[in-house]
Amino acid sequence: MKRITSLALSAALLASLSTPVLAAPAISVDTAPTAAVLEEENSLWELPQADTPDMSNTVWSFAGGYIDGGEMTQAEMDESLAAYGGTLQFTFDAAGGAKMIQGGGTLNGTYQYLDDGSVGVIFDYNGEELRYACIFTWTDEGELLMVAISDVEGADGIYFVR
Repeated sequence: MKRITSLALSAALLASLSTPVLAAPAISVDTAPTAAVLEEENSLWELPQADTPDMSNTVWSFAGGYIDGGEMTQAEMDESLAAYGGTLQFTFDAAGGAKMIQGGGTLNGTYQYLDDGSVGVIFDYNGEELRYACIFTWTDEGELLMVAISDVEGADGIYFVR
């Protein structure tokens, strides 16, 4: 399990997916370790932010999650990933197209770089929009981590690594 200084998609996360997120609130960048930030602030928006990478032609694979203000356990991650056929990836092309690839199928969408440094992603789910604001931070191991946040408060998000 990748830790933000330590997703299976639960019902709580699925319920939060309909909450529109167009842009991230202002993100404070400090030098505190990421886990300490989450413990103190209890919001993904407060994570130290890495520079947004070039998203063109990249593949990001599921690495964990943060649900209702707490990190997912390994058992929750395993259960959620199994529910999605063992695969959960976000892919981005050079023309602004995005895909959410799951074991049971693929959702198509678009992405764009936002003025606040995040990446806005919208997937089409049977005519409904699934919206994410993606920010970037680091794992304890120094690996770049994409956090796809699905709610305004920053209490729900999915972690991805390249």
